[in-house]
Amino acid sequence: MLYSRWWANQHFGQDDDSLSILDLVNSGTIDCKLAALLWLLIEQRSSVMVAAGPSFAGKTTLLHALLDFLPPDPEKIFLKGYFENFAFVEYSRPESAYLVSEEISNHSYEYLWGSQAIRAFSLLSMGYPLGATIVPALRGVDLEVAEGEFMSIVGPSGSGKTTLLNIIGCIDHATAGSVK
Repeated sequence: MLYSRWWANQHFGQDDDSLSILDLVNSGTIDCKLAALLWLLIEQRSSVMVAAGPSFAGKTTLLHALLDFLPPDPEKIFLKGYFENFAFVEYSRPESAYLVSEEISNHSYEYLWGSQAIRAFSLLSMGYPLGATIVPALRGVDLEVAEGEFMSIVGPSGSGKTTLLNIIGCIDHATAGSVK
């Protein structure tokens, strides 16, 4: 199978050699009951968000396995992240489309974030379903910085450095916990 990918506003096809839902059930990634429930939901074109903590946890693999359950008639519209202009709204109909975002985060230009993510979510109210992955950020963080102390924040891509700084700087708000 060939699916669409975008990078730096350039389209290219990529062979999809991802695992099937049966592969994921057999490996213990997902159990049969949850796979069956998700099958029914996707078959009815429900929106789905796949979330997992670390990078390379298999979020995109699971999302693409679930997309195999879509009926053949809806067009999969792969959103182009930072470069998405939503021109498809002019020619597509919500009942014959399924929006796909590789990830909703600010980690890469190919992912939806900011105004593009807001626009994608606004299309849900028009009837467009959305399949996407997300990475939960900043679980279990406890940080104290003494007055006059210097500190650097380091970590791998996707670990929540920017999210933490945005919360400390009052650009974003924490969804749980407190900042004092």
